[in-house]
Amino acid sequence: MKFGPEIEKQFLTVGDVLGQPLVEGEDMSFRQAANAQMRKKLIRYKTNPRISFDEKTNKFSIAGITSNNYFTDLEVEEKAGVPLERLRCKVRCWCPDFKFRFAPYLHKIRALRGKPFDYSMVKGTGKPQAWNSLGVCKHLRETIIRARPLIISTRTQMEKDRKFAEQKEIEEQEKRANEETNLVENEQVEN
Repeated sequence: MKFGPEIEKQFLTVGDVLGQPLVEGEDMSFRQAANAQMRKKLIRYKTNPRISFDEKTNKFSIAGITSNNYFTDLEVEEKAGVPLERLRCKVRCWCPDFKFRFAPYLHKIRALRGKPFDYSMVKGTGKPQAWNSLGVCKHLRETIIRARPLIISTRTQMEKDRKFAEQKEIEEQEKRANEETNLVENEQVEN
């Protein structure tokens, strides 16, 4: 994925956080191999994410604390039938790299969760220059990599529940239709 001034994007997706946008017709075994390789690289930033789903807003909330005590926070909009990598999300991390380098642009495209951080460039300090393009820190990548199986299993269960509810509704409609048919037949027989 390209990061830098050449990208002009209006929203952030889970694929952007992973650093791997989903490409049409991409071989998923390649995707799994790439994720395994990324997981090996990021294993030192051990994050134990907590995931929750809010049915009212239809959003996942993912929170984690890294091994160096930075808090990460993601919010992912759920849309049925859309691949995980294409779901829109909002992110936040409390590491200095995120605050000073990535947050200003993410705030501009409304992909920053919560209020913006104060940012002022002071010459002679170690603050990195703010990017005017899309990007996230390694802590957010690690959080989404570790939360990904939980999100996928939750989405799979939600899909099963939705299909079960649809099937039950169809069965109830058929039952009502059969009862109405039986009532009409009984009335005709009586007449």
